[in-house]
Amino acid sequence: MSRLRKSLIIAVVSVIGTALLTGWLVRVYLSSDSFARELEAQVLANTDIKLAVDQNINVRTLVPNVSFIIPKLRVETPPSSALKVRASEVRVTLPLMQAIDAKYAEAEITVGDVTTIVGIPEDTEPDLTERAGHDAPTLDLEAPIAALKQLHHHLWRVKIGTVNVILRSPGGKSKNVQINDVDLGSDNDSIRATATYAYAPTDQQQPLTFELQQQMAQTGYTGRLKMAAREGLDRISEAFGTVGTVQLDDALVLKNFVARFGKNQAAIEGPLTLTPKRAQGKITVRRLELADLMPESPDEGKPPASAKKASRASKLFDDTPLGITALSGLDADILLEFGAVRYRNRPVISGKIRVRLADEDLDITGDDLQILGAPSQLSLFGTHLSQHPLFELQTTIQHLRLSRFHFPTEEGSKPIFTSGTSKVDLQLTMAGDSTQAIARSLSGYFSFDTTASDLSVAAASHIDKSLMSYASVNRSRQRAKKKNAKKERINCINVHMSFDNGYAIANRTIIVKTRDNLLTSKGYIDFHKEKLRYTFASDTRRFIDWSPLSLVKFLEVEGALAKPDVTVNKLNATKQGILTASSLFLGPVPSLAYSAIEASAKYAQGKPQCVRYKP
Repeated sequence: MSRLRKSLIIAVVSVIGTALLTGWLVRVYLSSDSFARELEAQVLANTDIKLAVDQNINVRTLVPNVSFIIPKLRVETPPSSALKVRASEVRVTLPLMQAIDAKYAEAEITVGDVTTIVGIPEDTEPDLTERAGHDAPTLDLEAPIAALKQLHHHLWRVKIGTVNVILRSPGGKSKNVQINDVDLGSDNDSIRATATYAYAPTDQQQPLTFELQQQMAQTGYTGRLKMAAREGLDRISEAFGTVGTVQLDDALVLKNFVARFGKNQAAIEGPLTLTPKRAQGKITVRRLELADLMPESPDEGKPPASAKKASRASKLFDDTPLGITALSGLDADILLEFGAVRYRNRPVISGKIRVRLADEDLDITGDDLQILGAPSQLSLFGTHLSQHPLFELQTTIQHLRLSRFHFPTEEGSKPIFTSGTSKVDLQLTMAGDSTQAIARSLSGYFSFDTTASDLSVAAASHIDKSLMSYASVNRSRQRAKKKNAKKERINCINVHMSFDNGYAIANRTIIVKTRDNLLTSKGYIDFHKEKLRYTFASDTRRFIDWSPLSLVKFLEVEGALAKPDVTVNKLNATKQGILTASSLFLGPVPSLAYSAIEASAKYAQGKPQCVRYKP
């Protein structure tokens, strides 16, 4: 009789724990001394069992600071051998979220054998160990996963009416999340859950679905979670650790990882390996640390530093899921081999790329990384090239390193990186029935350093001389005899440009922004008519003697692609020199176009001289 009663107790606690989706299937211990006195059991001839407990049941788990309170629990099995568990209220206290209330919980479970389904084998009991270097204990996930697999092979279903989650932060703020109509069940093939949730009783209910499906080879599970997330936790206030292996559809594997969450930071120590299905390779993250998850609350009795900062902190606290403002540590290796995306049996993206992120350095090394464009996918400044000869851009990244990598902030216009060096090979190929124009492969070293007084000069001094030379152009001109023949002459004009990292591109407008100047370019390129027109203008905030950007509408390029007219006008200079103007045209991804125009104009005593560029 005692063994049967013990099995039923374990079954009830396991069912309630699963219904609340806590994610922990652990062996529990009952701490109530009067449980035996309050337990009424009746065994009938038809194996009908009725259990009634009017006193609260306190359950403690092997997870630190996690406990359950189940008041007035009632369990019964009707003649259909279905186990029915009903609890008027279940309250769970977790260190992560200080209070979770599940009211009017009702669970209906259909099982084959209570003992084998909810019982946890003795040899799979969770092993709670201390890991050196971590304050929080770690929990072995193999036992809960084994129990989940054991429970997965049976038919069961759990229904919960309303779950009200109250999230409280140390600063005193709180948020309510209400989850309604939770339906969790298994059908021998997968575990599915559906529910609706809202952040306030007056908000519109949002759908929430979760599915955990076992693979045919029984080597892992495929999980999907869909929800219209708008907000998240206010603040993670405690620390805990986990160790184990999680595998999702052979694509994402976390092995022997430790997750630590503190009051204002979070860290995951891997390795975490991601293997995309559509690209051969893997992404391994060994360390990921997030700092400043939430803005600190102002001290009591002290006014905030400024109203602007207080408003920004309040907005960040209320509107963002985690409010991540800094990436303090990251150590990852990314090795990808592309080649699955193809067009007419040709790879659109191919090659290998290795990315190393460590602390504040970003190191990218490419091995024959090529981006090839297909005619049906190319668009250059709104002009589609689908009816033109094949246009390809092949880019090989040999080495790129960015130091002191960080995110921009509202307080200052800090760039994504402050210094770096790179070596990039670019090759532009334009080929067709009547035209073959091949631009020579370009390579050079670029250096960006925002701490330098003259950024453009610093960058130009590191540009390899090979970038200054024109690429040889081999043109073959043949006239089409038919009107609809797809034989058109395409010319290739090739050039370089020195610029800093503060540039933006929008539609047909190119904007190059430096510390003291703003260069804009508007125009178009028409490959069908073989014409182009571009106007360059500059807004100078502070005149610099050497800067070619200290001009207003200083350059106009118009005419045929083969022989465009380059006009320099409205020149405002104080001494003699040589003006070098360059332009970089970029189309929408994945079609990238690298073309340019380079013009030289001699001017003296502030009077411009118009010149023509002849390829």
